[in-house]
Amino acid sequence: MKPIHTIIVVLLLIIGSHNLIYCQSQSDFEHKRSQLKLAIKKLGLLLKETSEQKTTTINDVRVLTTQIQAREDLITSIKKELSSIEKSISKNEESIVSLESDLSSLEENYKQIVRKAFRTRNSFNNMLFVFSASGFNEAFRRWQYLKEYESYRKKQVLLLLRTKSTLEEKVTLNEEKKEEKEDLLDEELCIRELVNTELAEKETMLQKLQQNEKKLRLQLAKQKEADLQLKNRINQLIGTEIASSYEKEKTVDNTASSTDIKSESSISSLFKSKKGKFNWPVNNGVITGKYGKQPHPIFKTIMTFNSGIDIQPITDTEVQTICRGEVIDVFFVPGNQNAVMIKHGEYYTVYSNLYETYVNPGDQLEDNQKIGRLNTDVSAGKPSVHFEVWKNKTRQDPLWWISKN
Repeated sequence: MKPIHTIIVVLLLIIGSHNLIYCQSQSDFEHKRSQLKLAIKKLGLLLKETSEQKTTTINDVRVLTTQIQAREDLITSIKKELSSIEKSISKNEESIVSLESDLSSLEENYKQIVRKAFRTRNSFNNMLFVFSASGFNEAFRRWQYLKEYESYRKKQVLLLLRTKSTLEEKVTLNEEKKEEKEDLLDEELCIRELVNTELAEKETMLQKLQQNEKKLRLQLAKQKEADLQLKNRINQLIGTEIASSYEKEKTVDNTASSTDIKSESSISSLFKSKKGKFNWPVNNGVITGKYGKQPHPIFKTIMTFNSGIDIQPITDTEVQTICRGEVIDVFFVPGNQNAVMIKHGEYYTVYSNLYETYVNPGDQLEDNQKIGRLNTDVSAGKPSVHFEVWKNKTRQDPLWWISKN
């Protein structure tokens, strides 16, 4: 059986590692909450602007829906954090019970040590114990025993103090966690009330918009046509670039062509290496349209497909490229206004719905270089940049590539 002080040291190490793991997860929870709260704040600013215009658009519904989802995500995050806190409280309580038991054993052991030390407190007794040995070797072993015993007494004192200190820390920590739990429960309740209010507000918006169903269906048809034109133009441009690269590979003996191929490969590698780290096409914006298939915000039976993401800026309406590359084309698509397509080796980024552009085909751009701006006319509604990422002819979810700011 292991000595009691060895068992307690192991227990203290386990408790310490548990606290470290909890602190790490707690930091993750706090970061997630901070991100969601920032997004909710930005969305709130957008909704405030639209409410001042006294008009309701489909985009307003999208923004409000995004805000409601962000609050739901925040509630989910809080629930996970509450679960983590409850587990931590439970583990702390188990640790407290174990520490109290071990502290009691330590105190009893130490009392015995003190009583024994009191009986042999006279240094003459220790000397007598050593010199009464039958030989030198035995005397030396007795002397070593006395030294080790003295060291053991000191360790027991330190271990006793440390155990008491750890016990006090665990009790304090548990009280803090219980208070934190109550605060989170209150916060969850407040957020749920806000969600219910916003759901009612969304229903009012939908009722207003449904009064102009014919107009909305016409807008939907026009948007589908605009999206199709954008997709076809992108496919055409990428097809031309792939064919051009193929021709270069066939003439690889040519020094210039070989250099171009190596440069393209290098740019592709750079783009791929920064996946999930790129800056956004607009500063201080929120995502109001996600990638992929989703139901129409008004007509639930109609499914729409978003080839990229839509980002609505809070203040700055200038658009920037996420990575250095070459401008392949600048073109106009009815319904999506101006679009800029940039090549990054085998990857392509597309920025559309630009009111004005600053670049031309063939331009070599740097990271985060301004390429155009969105419409700043308030009467035209709050603008969003439509952003797409392609790898050759395969669409990518842009959320994979930009940073989670």
